Amino acid sequence: MKNLSAKILLAVLGLAMSFAVQAQTIKGVVTDSTGEPLIGVSVMEKGTQNGVITGIDGDYAINIQNPEGKTLEFSYIGMSTQEIV
Repeated sequence: MKNLSAKILLAVLGLAMSFAVQAQTIKGVVTDSTGEPLIGVSVMEKGTQNGVITGIDGDYAINIQNPEGKTLEFSYIGMSTQEIV
C-alpha cells in the first residue's frame, strides 16, 4: 500500500511539474513608429480572455500556457490591430 501511495504521489508531482513547465511569461515593449512607448495598449492571447495592458513605459508581461504557435493581438485606439505569433 505504501508503494502505491508513493507512486501516486510521484505521478501527481510529475503532472504538476509538466503544467508548470508549459507556462511561459512573454515580455515586451510596445512603441509607435517614432519609438515612443505606448501606454494602455491591449495585449491579448488570441481566442482567449487572457490579456494585459501596457504600462507607463509601454512594457507588458503576459503568462501564456503552451506558447508555441500562439498569437498575441495588440490593439490601441486609433491604430490598426496587429497580430504576432
